[in-house]
Amino acid sequence: MDKQTDKQHETFIEVAKKLNQEFNEVPVLYGSFGLERIIQKGIKAADIDILVRNELVQEHWDALKKCVEGMGFILKDEEEHEFERDGVRIAFAPETDVRWLTGGDPKTLNVTTIEEMRFRELTVEQYLELY
Repeated sequence: MDKQTDKQHETFIEVAKKLNQEFNEVPVLYGSFGLERIIQKGIKAADIDILVRNELVQEHWDALKKCVEGMGFILKDEEEHEFERDGVRIAFAPETDVRWLTGGDPKTLNVTTIEEMRFRELTVEQYLELY
């Protein structure tokens, strides 16, 4: 991994751990950074896409925004739920984006635990189907 990827990885762990603690949320690592993690190849992801329960980006957006800003992130694009800190961008989206891949239930995705933090991620096969 290069420095930027290392920084993105550390940032994701920090954010996911906070989501676990504050919202009892097990987020889905998604997009090009999620694919990069699965295939172990540097593809230079521009941001970290994080899928969460629909309610967090809809009814509880203010609480999620306050939590993320409390970690030092600056809201860059409210419509895209995108934040930035120290050159690392994170973006939140509702987990409905992967419902068709999981037969309607994103909770069926693989759960990974790193440093006492839990998150869900797609398999290589699911990424192939997605892209």
